[in-house]
Amino acid sequence: MTIEELIISSICGGLIGTIVSVVANIIYMQHRKKVDLSINIINDYFHKFNEIGNVESLLKNPPVLDENAGELNVYRNLIKNVGNWYELVAYLYMNEELDFKIMNGSKLPELIADFGDKIKTSDFNWDKKPTWENIDLLEIRKGGKQ
Repeated sequence: MTIEELIISSICGGLIGTIVSVVANIIYMQHRKKVDLSINIINDYFHKFNEIGNVESLLKNPPVLDENAGELNVYRNLIKNVGNWYELVAYLYMNEELDFKIMNGSKLPELIADFGDKIKTSDFNWDKKPTWENIDLLEIRKGGKQ
């Protein structure tokens, strides 16, 4: 092997090693982003736990209130607030922005799908029953690609 061939071989080997290293780093960073976002969402869930519990109670045992009662709008807004948060999580989940293993382990996707079912079947007094596209389309992914 001549010196020129040795130099070219070394340069090509170093270049390929650098490319492999960069690609591996990008893949790792994308996965890390999904893990971090999933953990933050689960943390948010724990902060919203009482609010979500109140919504579950409202859907299970809707209060009988006059349409003009101020409380009714407060309750509607509380339910919509939780639904909007669930919609965002469902969107991120469906678009593979979250780590499926972490999310499925937390059971949050199942809770979100259950919320969607409860909204559809609840006798709560709505001015207009809310709909959330991603909650309605949510499929519980078991594993899936990362």
